[in-house]
Parts: sequence; structure tokens; C-alpha cells
Amino acid sequence: MRVIRPVEHADIAALMQLAGKTGGGLTSLPANEATLAARIERALKTWSGELPKGEQGYVFVLEDSETGEVGGICAIEVAVGLNDPWYNYRVGTLVHASKELNVYNALPTLFLSNDHTGSSELCTLFLDPEWRKEGNGYLLSKSRFMFMAAFRDKFNEKVVAEMRGVIDEHGYSPFWQSLGKRFFSMDLSRADFLCGTGQKAFIAELMPKHPIYTHFLSEEAQAVIGEVHPQTAPARAVLEKEGFRYRHYIDIFDGGPTLECDNEIRPARYPARQSREASEAVARLNQVNPQQVIFAQQNPEVIDQGVFHNDVIAVSNRQVLFCHEAAFARQKVLINQLRTRVDGFMAIEVPAGEVSVSDAVATYLFNSQLLSRDDGSMLLVLPRECQDHVGVWRYLNKLVAEDNPISAMQVFDLRESMANGGGPACLRLRVVLTEEERRAVNPAVMMNDALFTALNAWADRYYRDRLTAADLADPLLLREGREALDVLTRLLDLGAVYPFQQTGAADG
Repeated sequence: MRVIRPVEHADIAALMQLAGKTGGGLTSLPANEATLAARIERALKTWSGELPKGEQGYVFVLEDSETGEVGGICAIEVAVGLNDPWYNYRVGTLVHASKELNVYNALPTLFLSNDHTGSSELCTLFLDPEWRKEGNGYLLSKSRFMFMAAFRDKFNEKVVAEMRGVIDEHGYSPFWQSLGKRFFSMDLSRADFLCGTGQKAFIAELMPKHPIYTHFLSEEAQAVIGEVHPQTAPARAVLEKEGFRYRHYIDIFDGGPTLECDNEIRPARYPARQSREASEAVARLNQVNPQQVIFAQQNPEVIDQGVFHNDVIAVSNRQVLFCHEAAFARQKVLINQLRTRVDGFMAIEVPAGEVSVSDAVATYLFNSQLLSRDDGSMLLVLPRECQDHVGVWRYLNKLVAEDNPISAMQVFDLRESMANGGGPACLRLRVVLTEEERRAVNPAVMMNDALFTALNAWADRYYRDRLTAADLADPLLLREGREALDVLTRLLDLGAVYPFQQTGAADG
């Protein structure tokens, strides 16, 4: 029987044999007995609780329980970069543009990064070539996820895994040859050995300090950025099946990808409608400073209770976050992060004992608007359902009487909108503009008394009070809809934004 167990002192000979079969490139499994013995000792001290978090690491071996033979190893580092810097490159973009010359160049660029400092790391996954059958590799990799799931509090929110990059059987790495060798003036095998034996000071001393345009690398080096060694492809597939993703970080030596995921609990009944990858793409495409971004995860348990969007469980304005105490995963950690980044930050958390999640969903308590007033306080705009619910209304009156920025409430009857899934939150998407930005915005879309009257008249004329199945077959409905859109775009001075408005567009 094949079993996964913690490493022991007696495994040193087996680990030396495994290290001799890696072919190089696996820096955490060097063929150095003293280094491996120290690794075993550190793992044992981790189990006994003798080490600080930055030094903790678990090591496991795959053993044949009948013969005692060891055929594989895997490990988890609890928190990387807390003692020694943990480097990689972030693959990003620098834009060089000239409006005068009509030149725009978006250039792929490598940025030196310590972004994964504090993350837990899956590492040192290696299986003896003779054991690569019968699902042994999957068992070895999967065991780490099972261990982390059983002891979630021992590990950090983000989990990373460095994948071995493209290196041939002779130890040749196109990425190292084109980049690393020019700065470190040594072979990749030498750099790997130094890192594997804990001699990492040379990295900070010699590595490039400035962004590097990838176009300056050889075409062969550019082609292997973010690619894995053929023998590593199965391990990458296993990780991706478990939710790991390549988010454009690579190893500084061989250019192999760093995969990452969140140590998260997923909804049991309903899938989340937003993903971290999509949020990261929005931040990246809008060039938001990574140091000023927090990717908060909504609590999967409340998603299963009908909180499909965050505006059903939280609302914010300026420095105030008004939310349910069960709104976010790891909410205490999130709030502490916000306190360090937002001057004067205040979280108003509604206790479940006063308003349950189900009552918050039913009344749309958080699907409200939180607006700033001239005196510096805030007004909470609520749907009438909140006033009609005894428990929710009791809490709200208590809230405005307490010492916090929310000093007043205003209730509106929005039942027609609520019946179609929309509360006050549907009106709260606003953007703060500087005077210069405001002048650049089409003035016809700015609300004033005249526009308010015109839009009301437009709605009264074109919005039907009922729609039947027979109406959907009436060609006049299409004509009526297009007329409504045409009038609306002229009211707002938007121009011909719909295909039917544009010259030559076909009718129907």
C-alpha cells in the first residue's frame, strides 16, 4: 500500500536518491546531505511548534508500506519571504505613446516583485520516475490540499506554487541564458545549488533592479516565459484542476510560471457570480496601483442564502463600510487591511443577532444608498421593506441614535423595482470627478431640473404598463422600442450609438 506520511530523520538516504534523479532545476531538493538533513529537522520542529511562522515548513514522503521504500516527496512552506525576500517577476505592460506622432506601443515588461510575501507555498513535489503510474503523482499532490483543508488556520489566505520552467536534458534554460546569466555571471546549475543550500544573498545583490522589456530577450527566451518543463505539465494540470491559476508571475531563474489560488471555502449550493480573475483583470486593465487594491471574497455561506451580489450584504460611502457581520470571508482580516489603507476608515457591522442574513436579503437592507450630507454626516436611503420589518426597523433606529456617521434615514416605496430585482443600490453607482474631468463629460447627461422633466416625460410616453406574449409578435413593438431609444439618445446627446441609427444599417 502507498501511504503519505511526515518525513523522518531516517529518510535522509531516500531523499538523497530522489534528489539525484531530479535532473536539476528543483532548487528545494538539492543533492546536498547537510541541506536535506536541515530541511528534515526544520519540518520536525514545525510539527512540535518550535518555530516562528516564517520558518515553518511541512515535508511529506510517499512510502510503500510493505517494503518501506520512499518514492516521492512533497512539501508546504507556511509563509514565504518573511525571513529572506521571495522574488519573482511580474509579467506586465508598459505603454509608450505619443498623440502628436500617433504612436502607441504596449510593451510586455518584467517587473521585479515581492508580491507573494507571506503566502503559503506548495513546493518540492517530486516523484521517482519508476513510481509515475497508478495515480501516485495525483495522490502526492492531492495530499497537500487535504492537509491544508484539515488545518486551514495554519496557512495563509494566498497559496502559490512555483512550476519548473523549460530546461533541456543538459541543463540549458533559454530564459536564464538570455537574462539571468547576464547579471549573475554563473551557470543556472550553480545558481540553483546556491539557492537550494540556503545561500540566497547573491540574488538581492546581483539581480536587475529595473523593469526589463521582454522584446530585448531572445525569441527563444520570450517563448518559454510562463511555460513549464514537460515533466512538470501533469503537476500543473493537477493544480489547475484544484483552482490554481497563472496570474502572470514567473520564476526569476528559468521563467517558469508561479500558479496561485486562495485558501478559500467555496459555496456549496450556488456558484459565485464574480471571480477573483475577473476582478484582477479589471484592476490591471485600468492600471490601478496594486498596492492600493484589496480583492475581498464574499462569504460563500451567504451566497448559499441568496446573497448573489455584494450589494445585498454591504454598502459603502467614502470611509464608511456598512455591512453584515457575515458579509465577507475572513472579515476581521479584511477590515484590518482597510484600516491600514484608508484614512479614518470605519466599519459598521450589523450583528446576526439583531438582523439575520435572511432578513437582510428579504428587506434589501444593504441594497441601499449611503449618501454624504453637507454637515459631514451620512444619509441612508432605504426601501420601505426595511420600515415594514419590525426587527430591521428597530436596529436602524438604534443605529442612527448611536455615535457614527449615519445620522438619518429616508424611506422610499420601490416595490415595483424590488419585484424586478432592483433596490436603491441600482441608483448608487456614481463616480467622483475632478473639475477637469467633469468638463470633459458630455454635459447633456448631467442631471438637472430640465433633464429630469424630459426623462420623466420620455418614460411616461414609452414605458408600457403591461407586456403580453402577443405583443412580442407585433412588429410595432420593435419600431416603438427603436423610437424610444432614438429619442433617448437625442435627449442625452449621445449620437448614433445603436446599429439601427447608423447610416446603412439594415432594418429588422
